[in-house]
Formats: sequence, C-alpha cells, structure tokens
Amino acid sequence: MKWQIKDDAELKRLYRGLGGKLSASKTAKALGITRNMVIARANRILGTIFQSHIDRLNNQKRQKELNQIARAEAERRYAIILAEIAKVNVDRRSVILAARESRIPFRRIAGQLRISRQRVYQIIGNHQ
Repeated sequence: MKWQIKDDAELKRLYRGLGGKLSASKTAKALGITRNMVIARANRILGTIFQSHIDRLNNQKRQKELNQIARAEAERRYAIILAEIAKVNVDRRSVILAARESRIPFRRIAGQLRISRQRVYQIIGNHQ
C-alpha cells in the first residue's frame, strides 16, 4: 500500500496515538493494513525521533570525521614518501616501484609523476 493524504487523514481520525479512539491493531483492521504500518506511519506523522536514530546519526558523523582524518593522514604520508623518492636522482621506473612497495595508490603515484594511472600499472606489470 502506498500512503496518500486521505490515508493519513483516516489514520489520524482512527488511531489513538493521533487523537482517535482505536488501538493500533483495531486501526490496522479498519484500514486493511498491518499494525506495524499504523505505528510506523503515526511515528512519521508525529515526527518521533528515537534515541537509536540519534545514536546512529552521531556514530555516522563521528565515523565520517575519523575517515577524513585518516584520509588526510594517508595523503600527508604519501606526499612525504613521494617527495623523498623523487629527490633521489633515479629513473621513473625505480621511483614507481619504490612507491608501490610503500603501498602508495596508483593514482597518487601517477599524479605526482604526471602520468596516467594506467601507465603506472603498465610499468609495474612489466617489472613483475
């Protein structure tokens, strides 16, 4: 069933939680839907926010912050390693191999050396 405005009006008229006189079970029977649908829709209409929703949002926000910190740290570490490798007067192939041994992603190596990611992959593939 897809909820429509007339269904919301009928739910408000019947269900005790929204000012009506019937329980969730009786409202569900009257509307031909399940009890859980009545309760869930009533909570949405009322704008009920549960502690579990708040906790989930806080956890998601914290995880996003931690991911950003980890990503920034990795980028900083990659930049340091690539700068050190590039300082040495060696050929490009050696720089690429050393960078991959340091577990630097292909895209970062390619960006630092101004070549395509695919070319980095090819150079490493030819070495193995």
